[in-house]
Amino acid sequence: MFLSDLNLTVDCLKAVSLDWEKSIKSMPEEIPFLEKPEYMRCYKMTKAADDLEAALDEIATQIKKSPALKALFWHTHCKVAYYENTSFSNWPKIFPAFGKNSGMFYFFVALSLIDVYGEVFRGKGIPEEYIQACAMWTGGTLHIHRSGNDGIPGMDKQQIHWIRHYIDYKLFRCGRFEYMNQHLPSWCPEVFRRKEDGVTIALCPQGTRLDAEGFCLYRDEEEKDAFLVTKLTKTDSYTEGTPILSSGTALIDTVVRLSLTEWTRLLGPGDFTPGVHIPAGGGMSPERCKESFEDALNFYKKYFPELNVKAFICESWIFSPDYERLMPESNLAKFMRELYLFPCSAGGKDGMFFLFGQEPDDHKDLPRDNSVRRAMLSILDEGKRLHTGGMLFLVDDIDKFGTKYYRSQFQIPKDIIVK
Repeated sequence: MFLSDLNLTVDCLKAVSLDWEKSIKSMPEEIPFLEKPEYMRCYKMTKAADDLEAALDEIATQIKKSPALKALFWHTHCKVAYYENTSFSNWPKIFPAFGKNSGMFYFFVALSLIDVYGEVFRGKGIPEEYIQACAMWTGGTLHIHRSGNDGIPGMDKQQIHWIRHYIDYKLFRCGRFEYMNQHLPSWCPEVFRRKEDGVTIALCPQGTRLDAEGFCLYRDEEEKDAFLVTKLTKTDSYTEGTPILSSGTALIDTVVRLSLTEWTRLLGPGDFTPGVHIPAGGGMSPERCKESFEDALNFYKKYFPELNVKAFICESWIFSPDYERLMPESNLAKFMRELYLFPCSAGGKDGMFFLFGQEPDDHKDLPRDNSVRRAMLSILDEGKRLHTGGMLFLVDDIDKFGTKYYRSQFQIPKDIIVK
C-alpha cells in the first residue's frame, strides 16, 4: 500500500518494505506532528543556527498532500521509535519526491522523534533540560550534511539511527558530551595502579593486533600482517601483558608483570564505563570537558544510583595521536593530554564523514578552511591512512584533571619488565 508510488530501486524497495505493513496499520488518520506549531517547537529545541522554517513548511505540506509520503514519514518514524531493526544502510540517500528539500526528509523525521524520547525521559523523572540537551544533537547533523552536499541542509540517512539510543534510555547529554550506558568493552585496556606511588599503567587487551609503531592494524589488514598480537595473562598473583604509553601507542617490545600485592586493578571486565560521544560543535576547552565529566558523575549518582561509574571511555577518530602532534596547542590536544590514550582499530578514513560529510578516495579538492580539516588532510598528503584512538579517564582522578596526571606520572618501572 503506497509503497509502489515511491518509485524506489529494487534494492531500496526491499529495505524500505521491512515492517511497512505494520507501520501502515498503526498510522493515525491525522498526525499531530505535521502541524506547524508541533514541528517548529521541536525544531527550536535543536538550537540549530539555520533558518529552515520555509523548508520544514514545504516538507510538511508535501507529506500531508501525498498518501505515499505520509506513509513513508510514519514508517520511518516508527522504524526508529519502535522496531528492533533500525538500519538505514540500504535506504535511499534521498527521496526525489521531495525535490530540493530531499536532504531534509530524515531531519524532519528526526524532529518527530524528540517527543518520543522526551516521553521516555519524563517517565523516568529526567528533567526537561536533558531532553533539550539531547535534541541539540539533531541540530548538529545539519552541518555534516551541508559539508558533503554542496551546502544543502539536512541529515544523512546513516545518522538517524543514533536517536534510538535516547529512546532506549541509554544515552544522555551532560554539558559538552553525551554518555552511553555500557560496561567495559572488549577493546578497552585493563588499568592498574601501583599502591606505593600511584603509577598508572594500562595493558593491551588479549589478542590486540599491533603494527611496528604500536598502533592497531587497520580493519582490512590480516592478523599475519601484525608485528605483534598481544597476550594478557592473568593468575591469582599477577597480571602480565603489553603496556600502553599514556600518549596512545603500545610498547611493542615490552612485556610487564604486575604483582597483585603491589598493584591494584582499577579497571577491568564488568566495570561500568559510560562511553563518551562528542556531538558536533566547537568550544571543547579543557574547562568545558572537565565540567561535562563532573556533570555526568552527578547525573549518574542522582538518576542511576545503582551504577558505580569507574571510568569514562571513548573510541574516536579525534583521539588519534596524530592530531596532538599536528595541533599541539589546540583545545583537542590539551584535552588529550589529560587522558590516558590507547590504540584502537581503524578503517583508514576515520573522521572524514564528520568533517566533510563524505569519504572520497581523492581528497585533494576537499576544503582546508579550519585547523582540524588541514590536519586530517595533511596526514593523507603524507600518504598515510587515518587512525582511530581510544581514551579513558578514571573518575577517581577527577580532582587531578588539569594536571596532565597520566602523562606526568607515567613510567615503566624496571622491576616489572619481563621482556
